[in-house]
Amino acid sequence: TGGRMEPNRTHKDFDYCYGSSSLGSCITAQVARRLGYDPAPPPAFVQGWFDRGHQHEEECLAAMDNDWKLGDRQMEYTIDCGNRVGVIIHIDALGERVGERYQSYVIECKAPGTWAKFERAYKTADWSDPLMARYAWQVSAQMVATGLECVVACYDGAVRTFGIEVPPFSVTAISIVGDADVLVKVTSALPLY
Repeated sequence: TGGRMEPNRTHKDFDYCYGSSSLGSCITAQVARRLGYDPAPPPAFVQGWFDRGHQHEEECLAAMDNDWKLGDRQMEYTIDCGNRVGVIIHIDALGERVGERYQSYVIECKAPGTWAKFERAYKTADWSDPLMARYAWQVSAQMVATGLECVVACYDGAVRTFGIEVPPFSVTAISIVGDADVLVKVTSALPLY
């Protein structure tokens, strides 16, 4: 059980899947989804953040093209959490620095403001900011699923990066958080509203 990394499995390999970006988010919302409730669409201003994030990802990866060989954009990986539950991961890209052979990285793009906050959180191991904690879970899932180190990048006129050699959260932690049956048991007393 828990933690077998397998690229390119499909959603039908699991009875239930979480997206890596939902790890570390509201447990009640995760359980509600697991119990069959559909999430409400995000408010327009939140959807605007998502849209700007996708646009920034494209700009960042384009700016990295001179110094990086990039591929496998939006490649899907999975982590099998046991109990036919999986975590689905879509990576921004895999890449290697031009001139650096035999070392590939998961590339994760963040907007400049959140990139700086994430770098501080990583360097201090302070995951008290809920968004930074979600990023830590997301990057951990990417690293566990691919078996690679991560380079977190942003573009603000120039590409800035920092590296993560060891996932902030282990495969065991990811499997526990991703195991919906455990989440349902833990939160069964919580109201779903």
